[in-house]
Order: sequence, then structure tokens, then C-alpha cells
Amino acid sequence: MTQDRTNPYEIILDEDALRVSRVYAEALLNLAEQRGQAESVLQELEELVGTEAANDPRFEEFLHSPDFGRKEREAVLKRAFEGRSSDLLLDFLLVLNHHDRLPLLRAATRSYRLMFDRRSGRIPVQVASAAPLGDDQVEHLRQKLRGAFQREPIMQFRVDPTLLGGVVVRVRDWIYDGSLRTSLLNIHDQLIENSKHELQNRRDRFYSPV
Repeated sequence: MTQDRTNPYEIILDEDALRVSRVYAEALLNLAEQRGQAESVLQELEELVGTEAANDPRFEEFLHSPDFGRKEREAVLKRAFEGRSSDLLLDFLLVLNHHDRLPLLRAATRSYRLMFDRRSGRIPVQVASAAPLGDDQVEHLRQKLRGAFQREPIMQFRVDPTLLGGVVVRVRDWIYDGSLRTSLLNIHDQLIENSKHELQNRRDRFYSPV
């Protein structure tokens, strides 16, 4: 594992660590599905690694720092989550702690989300637009995505005024860029390319023998 220079607790996991995080996530999801709590546990996980970490920088230190022992972490987890979260979430955190796997919490949460969406027939979609989309535009985009991917799109919207107009849609590694900014850049590049060809043609005519 290597650490990011901007955040001493932001780690890049190797393939073995990612595989282990997926194993933990799948075990939790299987149990949560059996209890009918799959979606609520997902919400708890994402709130924990999102809101909790953003509100308290000590949270990351708690997950990663070797200064905390296993017993000490267990006591903190029970004080923080017992009676305030689902038993499934607390048990999951305690299991991670028991095996010194708390640093995998973020990766396990991402794996849980991916498996949950796949099993639910859903697919996450990121949509960027120059201005907020209207209801009709959102529904039209939803129908297009359903037809293209044969899954229910779960869309996250972001306003980016630099796009000028149009939308940029990202589905995993697939990107559709229909923004006005990109269209203008493409036109600009095409004009430059055409100018180069025209200039070359003029040179060729000038230097060609009569």
C-alpha cells in the first residue's frame, strides 16, 4: 500500500486488499438481504464514510493509525454505534476491527454499493449540465439510459457552468459528452485542421511546375 501525499490516511489498495474488501462486502450484503436491510445498511455505510469523515477528521486517523489498539478501537466503536446504528453495521465494524481490516472500510463500502446495484438491476449514472435539468429532460434521459443499458439508472446530477450547454453523462467507463463546450472545441479543431489543409494546398499549387 502507498499513501497519498495530500492525505496521510488516503491509501491506494493493492489487488489483494481490494479482493479482501469485496469478500467482506459480499458477506455483509448477503446477511443484510436475508434480514431485508440491504438498502438501509448501504445508507449507513455511505453516511459513515462520507458525512462522518467529513465532519470529524479524527475518524480517518481512528481507522488507519497504528496508535490505536484492537481493544481500544472496539471500545470506541461500541460507544459510538451501539444503540445508534443497526446491529449489522456495528457487527461489521467489529469484525473488520478484529481482523485489523478497518482501513478497508471505504473500499468495502464501494464494493457493497456495486454489488447492491447489480443485484437490484440498477446502474449509477453521473450527469453534468450547465444548468439544472427540467423534469422532462430528466425523464427523457432516464428512458434513453434504460434502453441503452437495460437497467434502472440511478442518476446523480451536478451543475457545471463551464459546459455552457448540453450534458455530459458518465456510466462507469462509458462517457457521452454532448456539451456545448466540447462541440465548440471540436469546431475550433476542425477549422484549424481545414486551414492547415488549405494552406498546404496553396503551397503545393505555388511550388508545382507550370
